[in-house]
Amino acid sequence: MTQNKWAEELVGFMQSSFETTMSTVSTLQNQGEKILNTVLDQGVVAQQEGRKVLTEWAGMAKKGSEDYKKLMAENMHKVSDFFKVTQGGGGKAK
Repeated sequence: MTQNKWAEELVGFMQSSFETTMSTVSTLQNQGEKILNTVLDQGVVAQQEGRKVLTEWAGMAKKGSEDYKKLMAENMHKVSDFFKVTQGGGGKAK
């Protein structure tokens, strides 16, 4: 197996693993948010201010996850381009 092919397969594996992990995290996050909303809807304990804080917290966690996913996708693309350039694959370095 050539180094170029090996590098492409490695990057592909990294991308696939990352996408699977983020999909799982997203599913867990969505289920947690549904549970939180159910508890808040049914509970008398959660006053309006508490509900607001918990809803904002869940929103920030989701945004952080999305930002992380975008950053990793950009960096995976850069790694892929790097291997293409170093192996003479015709990619463009950024």
